[in-house]
Amino acid sequence: MTTLEIRRPETTWMLTGVLVTLCLHGLLWWVFSGIVSLNEPVRQSRQVMISALFWMIGALAWWKYRLPQSRLHAVMSVLGCVLLVAIVGTVFAFLALVFRGVVFDHQVTTTFSLLGGVLLIAQLILALPSSLVLQGLVLRRRAPEAPQLPG
Repeated sequence: MTTLEIRRPETTWMLTGVLVTLCLHGLLWWVFSGIVSLNEPVRQSRQVMISALFWMIGALAWWKYRLPQSRLHAVMSVLGCVLLVAIVGTVFAFLALVFRGVVFDHQVTTTFSLLGGVLLIAQLILALPSSLVLQGLVLRRRAPEAPQLPG
């Protein structure tokens, strides 16, 4: 039996959760890209926010389908969606390079793998506070049922 439920009205809380979490995630990524000196931090933040929208919608759909048993399960389901979306994004980035005609020698493959791995880990780390905020806004503890008096 689950102890969590989606707040009512569902659509309002889900939209609020996605908007607040999306802003937080974009801000976190912008700060991260400034710290590690990535090129074009605004463009990078926009791309990460677009991919974050996909994992947020995926997590909310999963919660509608099957409510998490606890807040830890909720965070883990969000991080699972983040991992899935990040892997798909990495595959698309690889395919884009293939279609551009990039020749994959050992150096290019190693560089792409290392950079892709670091960015994947960064997305998971930066998604942790976002997942805590998302589940905190959208989910609430179910009120205990009143005991039935024999009558």
